[in-house]
Amino acid sequence: MTGVFLNATIVITFSEAMDTDTVGVAFGMAPAATGNFLWSGGNTVLTFTPGGNLSANITYTVTIGTGATDAAGNPLATQYQFVFTTGTQTSGGSSNWDQLIWDQDNWG
Repeated sequence: MTGVFLNATIVITFSEAMDTDTVGVAFGMAPAATGNFLWSGGNTVLTFTPGGNLSANITYTVTIGTGATDAAGNPLATQYQFVFTTGTQTSGGSSNWDQLIWDQDNWG
C-alpha cells in the first residue's frame, strides 16, 4: 500500500478478544512511531493512532509478535506483519489512505 496519509490510523481486527497488555507489548512499528492504543469491539479491534504525523515517503513495517495472547492466554501461532509506504500529505484527498485496516482472518 502506497501513498498513505501522514496522519493515518492503523486498525487491526483480531478474530477473538485479546489480552490488551500483551498485544501492546507485542506491537512494533519500524521505523518506530509512538502513539496511543484504543480497543473496541470487546477487545477485538485495536486502533493505533500515531502521536504525530508519520514521516513522508517512508516504508513502515507493522508487526504483531507471538507474545500477543488472546483473553484466555493463548499466543498467536505466528507473528504477523504488514507494510505500507507514506505519501506526502495529511488526509484530505480521495486517492490516499487515511485509515489502514487489517483483519486477522486475512493474515498469512
